[in-house]
Amino acid sequence: MATESNLCHCHCGVNLKVQKTQSRNIVLLDVGKIHLRETVKYCPTCKSSFGSEQISGRVPNYCNFGFDIIEFVGRQLFVERFTEDEVVDALKERNVKICRREVAFLGKKFILYLAQAHRDKEAEIKKLIHLNGGYFVHLDGTCDGASPHMFCALEELLRLVLLSRKIPTESAEAIIPILEELKAAYGTPLGIICDMSKAIYKAIQSVFPGIPVFLCHFHYLRDIGKDLFKNDHDLLAVTMRDFSVKTTLSKLTRDLRHLIKNYPIFSQHLEGDLEEIFTKALPEEVLAHLLIEWIQDYTRELHGYGFPFDRANLALAKRMTEAYEYLKTLNLKPEDRLSRIKDYLEKVLTIDFLNLVVKLEKKAWYFDRLRAIMRLAPPDGKNGLNDDGEDVDMPSMKNEFKKFIDLEEIKTAASTDIGYKKMLSQIVTYKDRLFTSGVEVVDKHGNKNHVQPERTNNCMERLFRDEKRGIRKRTGYKSMCKVLKTMLAETPYVKNLENTEYLKVILNGKITLSERFAEIESVHVRKAMEKYDEEQDRLRPNVKKLIEDNNLLKKVTDAYLNRKRVAA
Repeated sequence: MATESNLCHCHCGVNLKVQKTQSRNIVLLDVGKIHLRETVKYCPTCKSSFGSEQISGRVPNYCNFGFDIIEFVGRQLFVERFTEDEVVDALKERNVKICRREVAFLGKKFILYLAQAHRDKEAEIKKLIHLNGGYFVHLDGTCDGASPHMFCALEELLRLVLLSRKIPTESAEAIIPILEELKAAYGTPLGIICDMSKAIYKAIQSVFPGIPVFLCHFHYLRDIGKDLFKNDHDLLAVTMRDFSVKTTLSKLTRDLRHLIKNYPIFSQHLEGDLEEIFTKALPEEVLAHLLIEWIQDYTRELHGYGFPFDRANLALAKRMTEAYEYLKTLNLKPEDRLSRIKDYLEKVLTIDFLNLVVKLEKKAWYFDRLRAIMRLAPPDGKNGLNDDGEDVDMPSMKNEFKKFIDLEEIKTAASTDIGYKKMLSQIVTYKDRLFTSGVEVVDKHGNKNHVQPERTNNCMERLFRDEKRGIRKRTGYKSMCKVLKTMLAETPYVKNLENTEYLKVILNGKITLSERFAEIESVHVRKAMEKYDEEQDRLRPNVKKLIEDNNLLKKVTDAYLNRKRVAA
């Protein structure tokens, strides 16, 4: 296949000369595998080489698979969250034979081409996010165990991942270069929303001094709750473990379930109209079954916010206490199953245990008052971790907070309880970053608007949760440690493809990503892949096989002695 133009593409003004003619096999999604001959020409002036434009528009240099297959694989892996085996099968149906290893490699290429397209269009992305007078950015990182931190900057309005980088640890020294990169590419933000990380705050003060920093209300409230509950809640957990509460209750539950299931004389009492069940003379075994199931159903009182909003151990302890109070009113026989439950609960519910429950209930009451003041994560809420809180009047909330910390009972409790003391300290320390009044912006029409950014950093949390769910679905790994070590830092950019405005920008007038990728110099992607491989510090495949050989030590010794003999 001849080169379409005979003039140097670098505009040297000279005719190209034939360098070589080579055979090549390429695979395209719409036609499958094809064999062709390509004439490669070179410029005698600048020494540049040029292959066929028709081929380079369909297939990257030094690659057999076309851009359309790279896009297909990337979308299947990172958008649809299919496994590598499922992608292999999907391509097989399209007459494209490929192995799992090649699918994984093309998936990485998809991310690298997308990242390069993103970098190429940073100026246009900057214009997009500045249309309304500026942008707010959310900062956060995630890790798992000994993995590196995935640190992202997310624009608030369009939910665009502007930057995604991997850093060894969440330190100010590691974050500062990322923020400097953000500043150079997209300008200074109107404000920054982050959690209570001291490293992030220090980095912000270094790169964006004077820029308003808005504290995430959800993280703030969660940290207050942890300070308030931690010691007592940990003590409750230890006490429950000492009495093997969850293990014992689970065994009682299993035994009663099997009893009801295996004996129709019992199970028949639980059939029919629910309103009529308790009108019958129920066997004591059935009552015991219902009681223990009710205790075990304590998770119904949780709302998906996680600790300290959901206090699972406290919820279980309260149900145990309520059940015991009812059982005490009954004249039970020693052989009754209800009596066995009562005796076990009596052993657990000591004076110290009950006092601890009362203490935690009091703290929960105060903490839920704070939740009500902040209009965030309400106990009867249905949104769980997706709760962004109600719109609030900041001055009013600040006033309510002041009334709360001025309560005499809170001050008295703080003088004797470390939990209350830490809670008040948190409120005082962060109050200036908590009750912010937003910023004034001027839009493209010259109109002034007052903008209050989102009160939480939950959009970042959702981004990370969605990424981790996708990884688990695609790989089957529960732990993220290994995946975060090996995944490309720019992988979260895939989330941006959901935004049509962003997609239009990076497509640069093309219809598909594969057409857009063909515009990108493949040398950039090859260099990025080489850098990635260097960072992974992987063993060569043959080295990995050699060191698995049980006779390796003898072979190394013999090879060394043989080398000495040859040298002599």
